[in-house]
Amino acid sequence: MLKQEILGEEVVNGYAYRVTTDSQITWTDSKGDIVKRGWYLDLVNTEGGNTNNFGERQVSDSLVRNGRIIFTTLIPSEDPCSFGGEGWLMELDA
Repeated sequence: MLKQEILGEEVVNGYAYRVTTDSQITWTDSKGDIVKRGWYLDLVNTEGGNTNNFGERQVSDSLVRNGRIIFTTLIPSEDPCSFGGEGWLMELDA
């Protein structure tokens, strides 16, 4: 599996966006043997050398529409006595 990464987060016109890698997959080698079977994305914003994902996880089913995978994530509140949290709506090239 090919590793993709979250490179950073930006705010543009008041909307928050994540920037991810877009490494192209080489599916087979010159003999036709399978090299990669897909890609994966750890939910960690690696900007500034960060390695903590703050408990972020995918908690819903993904959808694939027009070659894009769409899913939501959840980052729980830091206070274990609080409800809710925050998260992201992710839309990536499948």
